[in-house]
Amino acid sequence: MFLRQLSEARRGTDADEVAASWPTWPRREQELRARWLSSCAEEAIVATHHGFEHEDFFDWWPRVPGPAHLLYGADSPVVTAEGAREAAGSNPPAPLHRIPGAGHMIFWDAPAIATATLRDALRTILAPAA
Repeated sequence: MFLRQLSEARRGTDADEVAASWPTWPRREQELRARWLSSCAEEAIVATHHGFEHEDFFDWWPRVPGPAHLLYGADSPVVTAEGAREAAGSNPPAPLHRIPGAGHMIFWDAPAIATATLRDALRTILAPAA
């Protein structure tokens, strides 16, 4: 899918074509992707996708020191409900925040909710110890 989109970008895509793949993104982000995607190297996209498919999040997540929070999209094909339960169990001190109406790109799919959730998480991290 990403290589197809890169090909579209290199021939000259627009925000309408980007919206066909990412219909929930705000128009501004669709326009941004249409402008910059052609500058991406195919090798980088392939390597990133390979890492994404072969590296195990759960190899390192249990060792992430606190304070840490994990925000994820309720409709994410990447962080499934089962994956969220596993993340919660493998790093219990780290709160998980499910962003409704968002897939994997939470700040583009549900910017207001994702930003408010991030601000709340940062407030708890940055609050002085009682």
